[in-house]
Amino acid sequence: MIHANFTAEPSVVAKKRVNFFKKYVQRASELSDQEKELRRKMPQHVLKLVGNKRLVLWKEILSDYGYPDTNLIDDIAAGFKLSGRMPRSHVFKTRTKRPSMSLDTLKGLAKALNASTFRNMDVRQDPELEAATWEETEEEAKKGWIWFDDSAYDSNQKFIGRRFGIKQSNKTRVIDDCSCCGLNWTVGLHENFQLQSIDILASIIAEAFKNPDSGSFSFVFGRCYDLKSAYKQSAVHPIDRNHLRMAVRSPVDGAIRLIGFDALPFGAVVSVAGFLRVSLAVWFIGVVALQLCWTVFYDNDSVLSREELLGSTAWSVETLFDLLGLTYAKEGKKFMPFDHKFKMLGLEVNLESCKDRTVSIGHTEERRAELVAKVKDILAEGWLGAKEAERLRGRVSFFESYAFGRLANAAIKNIGRFCVETSGKKRLDASIQGSLLLLGDRVLEAPPITIGRPLGDTWIAFTDGACNPERKTGSVGGLTISPLGNCQSFFSDVQTVLRSNSRVGGAACLHCLFGMGTPF
Repeated sequence: MIHANFTAEPSVVAKKRVNFFKKYVQRASELSDQEKELRRKMPQHVLKLVGNKRLVLWKEILSDYGYPDTNLIDDIAAGFKLSGRMPRSHVFKTRTKRPSMSLDTLKGLAKALNASTFRNMDVRQDPELEAATWEETEEEAKKGWIWFDDSAYDSNQKFIGRRFGIKQSNKTRVIDDCSCCGLNWTVGLHENFQLQSIDILASIIAEAFKNPDSGSFSFVFGRCYDLKSAYKQSAVHPIDRNHLRMAVRSPVDGAIRLIGFDALPFGAVVSVAGFLRVSLAVWFIGVVALQLCWTVFYDNDSVLSREELLGSTAWSVETLFDLLGLTYAKEGKKFMPFDHKFKMLGLEVNLESCKDRTVSIGHTEERRAELVAKVKDILAEGWLGAKEAERLRGRVSFFESYAFGRLANAAIKNIGRFCVETSGKKRLDASIQGSLLLLGDRVLEAPPITIGRPLGDTWIAFTDGACNPERKTGSVGGLTISPLGNCQSFFSDVQTVLRSNSRVGGAACLHCLFGMGTPF
């Protein structure tokens, strides 16, 4: 894929993409009767959410290119299960997570858990947030994603969770808590679901820059595509549709209403697992069949293209979505054109210097301004509570991780003191004020990360030490990682501690680590 996008003859790549669509547009027509037969067997709520998806065609494409998740399309057609052990996709790395309890056990606990949910509903949210949550609930009901169920109050065979809203920038996100009702406890997983965050895109760029051609690199453009209401494009399995409910309070009369689900709820473990299977299958087709240079993070697809292939790339992405029947944003902030600069996961990717084999990745000015304003507000107020401190620490830690530095670690750790406070807000002392001022300056001054050819030639050394005062022993260790990510050499040693301030042993071992002493 990297060779096709940045080295190969553009016309060859474009022709391959055209041939793919010629073949499968024709196959879509030929498979229409099978598609109709599959739809006749679907539950009505699944059929409604499948919409224009060509599932039979989708399954054939994945089979033609050898995709390992052979049961994906069958699961989409039946609806994703929200409880029990999830099937293996054979796509993600293996990691077993057993369910905490069986579905039968949960049924025995349902009465007590449901009673607890209703007690928790007595703790009211902010009126404005509660109203926004209800407004979103009514909107989802109109779209056919959920329905109101006023008959389930006395049923102990229902698992009743709590729906609530959280503020995210200028919008309210509705969360369906499938843990408080125990449904998430019944889920068993066989795989570790990994996401393609921005480091994957950076790795692709660094690999492309390794091209031995000494000439200048092509102009490169990028943009993001966003699937609309991604979770809501897939249905819930009829079994879980029958027994899962969420309690939500109406601000109109204060009554608690119960809702059932046709589409995947945002808050169920399996909603994440199911959707990641869908999004990765689409990504696979793009990379293998169409040689698209893209990454996927949940419902966000980030695409790169050299200038000569821009038209082909945009047409291929959008035609693929349309061919499979996936709905994506076609207007507004989530449908920006290809450009030398584009926003990805709250960061800005700057491709302007690609011809010199350099790309920078940093924070957007909006994020900088928002974080600095938050720090100033806390300083002006002079108080800080545990929840607010936890949110601030998380946001600053995320910022610092992409600022590529450890300067703010001590300040972040200092803020962590407030995260364990249980007695409400606490007045800021001189130490925490200094930490907040440092973080504010750091946010404004942090440079973006530079991705270039040296990234592929960098060796990294990790060292550490420890001390056990009771046993009067100390230990040192280190390892070197090659540019390919392999551990090339390592050491570890445990010695009796003679003096607590002695550093000679560690220095001597580092001397060996870099090949200046006895080889390993």
